[in-house]
Amino acid sequence: MSLTITMLPMGVSASSASETFIHEDAEEATYALWDAQWERYDANKANLSTDSDYWCRTMHEVHGGTHAVYCAKIGYNSHYTRSGAQCLDTNITANTSSDQTNWVMRYDTEQDSIMRKTLDPNVRYYGTLTMTFWFYSDTGPSNAVQPGSGTSVGYDFLNAIYYTGTQAAGNLTKHVLWTDTYAEATAKSWIQKTVTVPTDATMVGFEFVSGSTAPTNGDASNAFASYGITVVNGGMREGVFLDDITVVGSDP
Repeated sequence: MSLTITMLPMGVSASSASETFIHEDAEEATYALWDAQWERYDANKANLSTDSDYWCRTMHEVHGGTHAVYCAKIGYNSHYTRSGAQCLDTNITANTSSDQTNWVMRYDTEQDSIMRKTLDPNVRYYGTLTMTFWFYSDTGPSNAVQPGSGTSVGYDFLNAIYYTGTQAAGNLTKHVLWTDTYAEATAKSWIQKTVTVPTDATMVGFEFVSGSTAPTNGDASNAFASYGITVVNGGMREGVFLDDITVVGSDP
């Protein structure tokens, strides 16, 4: 006769049906509190000097509450100028700042914007790990490719991603878990997705990628004329919004 002993991590009981490791609805009381929740950066090294576009928080399109996460609210947009200066990627119709004249709410070309969060090591004690999120996408056909592989996608797209390994060990590796379809990328409606994350994941997150040319269905040249903003080299679209993100472990 053999005896098997299963050790559960502290705080997890054998009767627990599930545990929520991440719950993000972008409704933190202040921007600083939300800012501390995620590591965010633009992985497109070629344009870090002038065109860095980071995931940020917005009130423009939301699934629930008053805020959602937006793919490009920090940085300059190379397709919109006012009096010769590049406009900022932000919301010219709903932002509360007093000076809105140099802002547009559009993503930029050549984005590889990543937001990611470290997972609790206890995820490995669960048989199933799922990430559920809502997203709203308004992009279009382009020459965008998957970073790393160079595989053509054909439109500006959203990835759900995870990582294995750690930065400390020098073996942190990004994996693409899911990519939105063209129909989803151009839907302009809130869509819910649930994806299964491997339990050896050390981080999870999202990646927004745009091509080097403007989408073929972008803004007309006079789209922002009333704001004194000129569209150059092809107009862009709103981009991608995320809301109500959860990562849940089940089957402990």
